[in-house]
Amino acid sequence: MGNIQRQTIQGTIFTYLGVFLAAVYTTILFPKLLTTEEIGLIGVLMSYAFIVAQISSLGIHGVTTRLFSYFRNEKTGHNGYMTIGLAVITIGYVLSAGGLFLIYHYRWFAVGKNPLLYHYFPLVFVLAFATLYFLFFDNYFKVLYNAVIGTLLKEFAQRLGILLAIILVLFHLISFNAFLSLYVLAVSVPLIVIVSVLIHQNHFHLTLPTKPIEPWLKREMRSVALFSLISSFAGIITLNIDRIMINNMVDLSATGIYTTMFFFGVLVGIPARSLLKTASVYLADAWKNNDLKEIETIQKKSTLVQTIVGLWILGGLWINADSFFNPMILGEKFVSGKYVILFIGLAYLFDMLTGVSGTIITTSKKYKWGAYIIVAQGILIVITNWVFISLYGLVGAAIGSMVSKLIIDMIRLGFIKYQLNIHLFYPRMWWSFLFIAIAFGTASLLPKMNFVFTDILVRSFAFTIVYGILIYVSKISPEINGRINYYVGKH
Repeated sequence: MGNIQRQTIQGTIFTYLGVFLAAVYTTILFPKLLTTEEIGLIGVLMSYAFIVAQISSLGIHGVTTRLFSYFRNEKTGHNGYMTIGLAVITIGYVLSAGGLFLIYHYRWFAVGKNPLLYHYFPLVFVLAFATLYFLFFDNYFKVLYNAVIGTLLKEFAQRLGILLAIILVLFHLISFNAFLSLYVLAVSVPLIVIVSVLIHQNHFHLTLPTKPIEPWLKREMRSVALFSLISSFAGIITLNIDRIMINNMVDLSATGIYTTMFFFGVLVGIPARSLLKTASVYLADAWKNNDLKEIETIQKKSTLVQTIVGLWILGGLWINADSFFNPMILGEKFVSGKYVILFIGLAYLFDMLTGVSGTIITTSKKYKWGAYIIVAQGILIVITNWVFISLYGLVGAAIGSMVSKLIIDMIRLGFIKYQLNIHLFYPRMWWSFLFIAIAFGTASLLPKMNFVFTDILVRSFAFTIVYGILIYVSKISPEINGRINYYVGKH
């Protein structure tokens, strides 16, 4: 767990630096400088780009995570694996780009419903290309036991580029059209940089396989790729279909409000990103060695830490929710999306309560069931979104996400307990729910302050101090206590 913890901490630091930058432009600059339609446009374009990028991968990301260890050999350039992977995603992109063109040409999925979306829709081709190839090289770096570089580029550098672009709008130096061009450039730069780093570190090997791939491994690659494609497509649908459906069923302006409020809710799940990214390689190796004890250790510790951190973030967001609609921050035009914060936050908290259970399944010999579960989630979220958006508008999409995630997380936990015989929780993790209630109640008693930023700062500080003291004194997490002791000099 040492290297996992180190890379998780590094990745989390870069992630939260990026989150800070994103918070500045998402919660302050975008609402002040862009219309809700323009914010919705950016959200819909990126949703289409993510979906196309996942389809174009043809399942290579799952193959890389699960089977790269059979190619690993620095002296032979990892037996031409990079060449194989690039060939696969290039074929996938050409095919997907054709489908994307049909969506644009025939104005399917309400692409022609809004003139703004139709005019800028061709940008999806570039966004999808940059996203697809970056994800491949990031995954390639990950299986070389470096999960940090991709996080630095995608979570921090890309967001810094977007922030600089919107600052130019702030000073009236560029138009919205030019801003979108710079936005696309910011998404593309991480791809250029990660390729440059791979070349500099002599990890860029465009070579053919030095020996034939064994027949059993070919069969396994095809099988893993198929189920990875199915599961990744369903997974990306789960994350992005809400914006597309809101645009279809309501309008682009509502999509902009949802996109902005979704940012707050998704903060809850950010600590899990670095953990899952790093842990997947070690879980794959543990399954290869049939080390169930290591798998169970990773699961239990990840669940405990993620629960404690997830509750802290969600509690901190919700106790300050009303302050976000102050004219100095978002303003009242976004207040209709207030409960998106709560429901999306709960959806991600449910994921964190299940630790790395999904990754355990997808890296095991029963990985096909991981695909089945993800497909079920994709279908379920489309159904729940349709039902709840019809009833509650843009907030309904958040409710649909929460309901579908809760159901699927329960199914996933049941599977790894009864099919893989892996125990799930540290019993003491449930104390964190009591502690968060005490901290929330304490911070709620503070009087409302006139200056909104002072109110947020003081309330958040009180909430964090009470929760932190309770977690530390109770010693429910040796990992968290150990880190605190280390940083305060108690070796």
